[in-house]
Amino acid sequence: MKLSKRLAVFLAGLLVLPLVASATFPDVPSTHPYYEAINFLQNKGIIKGYSDGTFQPEKLLNRAEFLKITLEAFAPGKANGKTCTKFPDAKSGDWFLTYVCYALENNIINGYPDGTFKPAQNISFVEAAKVLSNLKGFSATPATDPWYKVYVQNLAKVNAIAPSINKLDQLINRGEMAEMTYRLHQDITSKPSKTYEELAGIPVNSSTNKNMNAATVSNGNANAPVMNTNTNATAPAAVKEFTVSGQNHSFSPSTITVKKGDTVKITFKNVGGFHDLVIDELNVATKQISTGQEETVQFVADKVGTFEFYCSVGSHRAMGMKGSFIVQE
Repeated sequence: MKLSKRLAVFLAGLLVLPLVASATFPDVPSTHPYYEAINFLQNKGIIKGYSDGTFQPEKLLNRAEFLKITLEAFAPGKANGKTCTKFPDAKSGDWFLTYVCYALENNIINGYPDGTFKPAQNISFVEAAKVLSNLKGFSATPATDPWYKVYVQNLAKVNAIAPSINKLDQLINRGEMAEMTYRLHQDITSKPSKTYEELAGIPVNSSTNKNMNAATVSNGNANAPVMNTNTNATAPAAVKEFTVSGQNHSFSPSTITVKKGDTVKITFKNVGGFHDLVIDELNVATKQISTGQEETVQFVADKVGTFEFYCSVGSHRAMGMKGSFIVQE
């Protein structure tokens, strides 16, 4: 009888423990692009959810919140008891003061030229890149112009930039924070990332760009190469432009019609959720973007038919987030 009771207790423990270890947030399904990162940080006790049990991965976070979470990840407990009077907006009694003081003491942050820290201001990607780069001990020399270039390049070298980051001044959300923190914390370098050049909008060098650069008139020098002004050159075809809005879980408009051979430019604006726009048959795909962001793709409609455009995030396609892209003869 005693053995049976012990066995029952042991089996009950086996049933309970995995549930605790794999606990996650109801708004972060296993199909979420940053599920792995969020789940890891939660299990490590680095992040917590809101009082309603959610994590809200697409919610922006401020400078104080970002600093606290990343310090808990890379320097747990080291900020305890720290105090300082550097910033007038980081005072005794503020919940974030110890984190600010530790970061200041260890040259992780500097503050703004006006002498403030701005704890409640939403953090931008370049600001986050500096904090993460410094926490990992990456070199910040030589100094670059602009100042943030070296920090972004440091993250790019180890593939630590979340794929949904699309520009340098982008305000980052909680999901993106978790993904970058997770990659750096675990030294994961095999996932898709971004480069400084991509985020800065610097075009990749190509023969076309080189030819155009070489064909620039310089200071009125008559011997300088000039642009080809052949009036017999064929004018480029007009671009058919469309703006598509996406939200949970629909596109507007849901139908686009063009002619075969048309050059098509689609500006995808995300007005709610985390989405992308994909047309498999035409090899078209935007990056996955967050609320308030937009992404543009340009391509030639070289096939006749009706093709489905859809969101590839999680089960959004199955939930009805799709439309028709019609190419007529």
